[in-house]
Amino acid sequence: MAYSRVGRLARFARQVKDGDLAGATFELARTAVLMKVALPLLALFAVLLIVLVVIVGALAHAGNAAAQGCGVQASATSLNTSGAGPVGAPAPAADVPLFQAAAVQFTLGPEGPSILAAINEVETTFGTSDLPGVHSGANHAGAEGPMQFEPGTWARYGLVAPGGASPASPYNENDAVWSAANLLRASGAPNDWQAAIFAYNHAGWYVDEVLYDAAAMYRSGKAGSPSASSAGNGQPAPTDSIEVAEQCAAEQGIPTQLTPGPSAQILPGGAAAAPQDAPEAVKRAIAAGNELIDKPYLYGGGHGQALTSIASSYDCSSSTSFVLYAAGVFGSWPEDSTQLESYGVSGPGRWITVYANKGHAFIDVAGIVLDTAWYWRSATGALLVQPIDPSSGPRWQPASIIAGQYADNPASYGAFVQRHPARL
Repeated sequence: MAYSRVGRLARFARQVKDGDLAGATFELARTAVLMKVALPLLALFAVLLIVLVVIVGALAHAGNAAAQGCGVQASATSLNTSGAGPVGAPAPAADVPLFQAAAVQFTLGPEGPSILAAINEVETTFGTSDLPGVHSGANHAGAEGPMQFEPGTWARYGLVAPGGASPASPYNENDAVWSAANLLRASGAPNDWQAAIFAYNHAGWYVDEVLYDAAAMYRSGKAGSPSASSAGNGQPAPTDSIEVAEQCAAEQGIPTQLTPGPSAQILPGGAAAAPQDAPEAVKRAIAAGNELIDKPYLYGGGHGQALTSIASSYDCSSSTSFVLYAAGVFGSWPEDSTQLESYGVSGPGRWITVYANKGHAFIDVAGIVLDTAWYWRSATGALLVQPIDPSSGPRWQPASIIAGQYADNPASYGAFVQRHPARL
């Protein structure tokens, strides 16, 4: 009998724990009758106990919900985004702290958040895609989740993020972004973003597209453009990186004089006018070159800071990097001429072509060339362009100087390679 009573009480306890109050009350009543407890006392005791259980259960449920809510909130508010670079449209505003915190955690520099966002955008449109492998299963290549990890890569770099799943899941947005930052850092970021992004997805076009979109979101965020549904002036926020670039150009007041025809034109005074029908990226590249034409040459100039601001002086590779960054097809830090040899896609571009070897670099934009003018002389020793001040730096020049560049190129530098940004 003692065992039977204990068993019934244990059953009662399990039912209370599982929320089966009706079953628990019945079990309590049956046990009380068997134990010859007076029914009035039983009823009172049962009612009081049920009220107590309901209150405690409700409080426990609310406490659990609050704990979960506070846990999510705590993880969000406790994310360290100090010093993180900006991320603007079209990244969802709710995801920006996640991109920023992951970049801070893995020391990816100011461009890290926008590059994480760009990968998320290129892979799965910020996790909104309904294609196979985004929310469950895998795509044809075996990739999984909003950041499209392959199982082998996930096994190596996947980790639990604040507010993530346990165990870590490639389908959890927090875990996926945190793990992507882990992979990028291990693959060379932020010192070599092109190599790191190529390690993420072995395709040159992919590297260019991620850098293009990342630069647009960085500029958008820096300009204060909203990341959500409104541009702050009653107009819808831009939905792709070209629209973002147009919006940023308008907000930043970057002047770009236009000229009819397919080629840019060098104007009196040294500035250039962009082709009227050229893509926005080309117009921005021309505008960026115009900002440099009064800067002096300095070997290593412009390499000590991000491309997000104007330096006091430039060399050949930093000026080329600055123009590419402004076009939205480059990361936030300048590269030297040797690194530019592997930039983008091989061969000349439709609108933009980078010429680089291990000693020099320059860039052709819509048929005119931005080069550190004093650096190269003709066969007679005369400077190729004006001004002839030996301290002159990046200047717009006609494309006719390219042949002279090839002719005067020191053998020790090696042949120029031609590279271009994808789609341009």
